[in-house]
Amino acid sequence: MTSASTPQDLKVGLTCLSSSIRAVMLSWYGVQKTSCQSSLLRNSVTPLRNYLQTQWTDILGFLQMCYNFGADAVLWQKAVETGSETGPLLEDLAFSSDELVKKCEDLIRQSDSNMECLSSITPQLSELFRASRANTASGLYSYLEKLPRTISFLGRASFSDGLVAIRDTESGLAEIRTSLCMMHQFWIVVSETCHSFMKVDAHVPLELVQQVGETWKQYQQHVVGGKVSIAQSLDALSVEPAPIIRRQPRRRGSSKSDASIPASPSIVPRRMSNLGDGGVLNACWGWRR
Repeated sequence: MTSASTPQDLKVGLTCLSSSIRAVMLSWYGVQKTSCQSSLLRNSVTPLRNYLQTQWTDILGFLQMCYNFGADAVLWQKAVETGSETGPLLEDLAFSSDELVKKCEDLIRQSDSNMECLSSITPQLSELFRASRANTASGLYSYLEKLPRTISFLGRASFSDGLVAIRDTESGLAEIRTSLCMMHQFWIVVSETCHSFMKVDAHVPLELVQQVGETWKQYQQHVVGGKVSIAQSLDALSVEPAPIIRRQPRRRGSSKSDASIPASPSIVPRRMSNLGDGGVLNACWGWRR
């Protein structure tokens, strides 16, 4: 359900959430790409990536709950239009909206934990990035050209300097939390509306019921789009950046042709079992021994 008092509609919250998650995916890949040059850095960033994977997986589950709520809202519309019993459907909608409010609160707490985790490792990462900046930054953009197509979704923007990537990640995590707070407020209003409808079940105007049903049909489409976008970001988050391998300078006087010549060529004896008495292949006579 939605009403004129709803602070933000679901579409706005979904758009902000999807874009902020993608921004964090890109910036965090930049952090990982820089940190993979050092085992100490790599070990520092792994826990937060695991936390992000957990939260984004939970967000996908939350969006599935949103989609299911929309399906129930459409069923409620059809029940009202056909004169069927609507009480149980309204009870389900009220219960589901309450659960979605609680789920939003859980996701917000996860965001708080993620931001605290990043804050706890930022000083160490910043110091290590500054020390290794000159050695790692120069090769990042050239490495991008060699990426397989399967991770081209990450984009050129992911290959930023480690210090900049940390700041971008901090900003993105804050935006994720803001988006979840927007959706939390949305579901609080929806929950209150559902409970108010339960009190006047038979007296809810048909026009309002139809408006609710049509609105949720549109919301379901936005939910599907949001799930696709966030699932892509979740998949990309699991990509392990490979360290940049720098070629060793070739010694003067060496060449590729030298390396391709074996030190002692081996002679492979020819098998003679298929030869006849005259040294002619038996197959030439139309038979095989």
